[in-house]
This record gives sequence, structure tokens and C-alpha cells, in this order.
Amino acid sequence: DVWPGDTDNDFEVDVFDLVPLAIAMGAQGQTRSNASLAWTGQSASNWGPTLPSGLDYKHADCDGDGLVDTLDALAIGLNYGQVHSKASNDNNYYDGVDASRNSGVDLYMDSSFSVISGQTMMIPLYLGKFDAQANNILSLALSIEYDAQLIEAGSIELITNGSWLGNQGEDLFVISKDASYIGQLDLGFARINGLGVDGSGPIGFLKFTPKNLEAEEAKLSLNITEALLVDDNAQKIPLNIGSSNITVSSVVGVNETIA
Repeated sequence: DVWPGDTDNDFEVDVFDLVPLAIAMGAQGQTRSNASLAWTGQSASNWGPTLPSGLDYKHADCDGDGLVDTLDALAIGLNYGQVHSKASNDNNYYDGVDASRNSGVDLYMDSSFSVISGQTMMIPLYLGKFDAQANNILSLALSIEYDAQLIEAGSIELITNGSWLGNQGEDLFVISKDASYIGQLDLGFARINGLGVDGSGPIGFLKFTPKNLEAEEAKLSLNITEALLVDDNAQKIPLNIGSSNITVSSVVGVNETIA
């Protein structure tokens, strides 16, 4: 069955469901009878083409109209966080983050400037470095954990102006989901023309407002806990993950370490 939004068939809807959607973008197949975006299993015939995991493209056709396009991403937003029960998740395309050093493309946050409590700040999120760029990038999904006690609830968001991955609404589709009650920001990027892109540098900026501090300063951790990067051949690309520990203070000053 197809569960609208669960494109990787791991039995829940999350930001990583954007990756199979990017891989299957533009594919066509049989329409689904009585299709809807309702969170229920819906019978569908196989299309034939599959993800590297062997999962049929029909799961990416969330609205059942026989075409994988950006309209199918609506189901991810609508059913975000929903789960359905199965015995295993053998078809899951995502199987963990590669966080080993010097094994792949760098993914990290930079904050080499002042972070002042009570003032809105923007922290760059980088993919690749000038001497080690990322090649043929099609899609990226990641989760960032942060200390919800140090950031104003509802203030954190993603700004994609200047992203080398593309222009949002033109050749790039972006998902940003903030769960401030647990301190987790989920981000997803998908090239919607099926063409990978090469580059390095900022792919976006984390905009947020640190809470006013009672103490003189506090440490704010921004940790990438999960990430998946794929190229335009649907192949996973290893990642080097950087975590930032930022000093938030009532005066100018910042320290950061990349773990």
C-alpha cells in the first residue's frame, strides 16, 4: 500500500521522504483509484522503476495522479510526523548518517561572528568547501538538534537566499519543520528538475533569536544528528558532519568549535 507522504516506506513521514521524491521527480505511472492525501494505506499497482533499495516509484506519487511532481510534497507537509505500523523497515532508503572525518562532503554550520541574546541572528549552513566541492547534488535532508531553552520558541527558520543548490520555487523545493518543544529543526532540499548541481558554500542560513539571558553567557549547541545526501544517480554521498558550540552572551563575543 501507498501511505501518502511516506515515500521511503519506513512507516513514518519525515524530512527524509523528500529524497525519494527528488529521485522520482517527473516519473509517470498508473493512477491510483480513489486516491487522496488522507493518512491511510491505499492500494496501488507497481510502476516498475525503483529506488536503489528496490522500492517502487509508486510510493512517491503521494496524490495518486500518476505523476511525481512538487504537488506530491504537499502530503509530506500534511502528514508530517504520522506513523503506521509494520513489522520491519527493510525498504527504508535511509540507513544512517556517515559522520566519519575525511570520508566525504563537509556539512557544517559557521558562526564566526557575535551572537547576542535577544537579537535575531543568522548562522550559515555550509555544504562542501572551496577546495572540496560537492558534485551532482540532487537532494539533502537533515535534522538539527538545538537547546530549546536558549532560543525563542518559533523564531528559528531557514533562509535560502543565495543557496548554491538553487532558487526556491524555481529549481529547488525546500521543507523546513521546527519542533521547538523538543529543540529539533528538520530541513530538506530537493532539485526539482532532475539535474544535479556542483558547488560549495552556503546552502542556507539558520535565522533565530536567542533568549535574553539571566546569566552573562551560555553555550548553545547546534548538532546535526541525521543527514542524507544523494546525487542525480540516486547514490548516497558520504558526509563529514560538523557540530557548533556557540557562546551566546549579552556582549559582543563568540566561540565556536567544529567537532
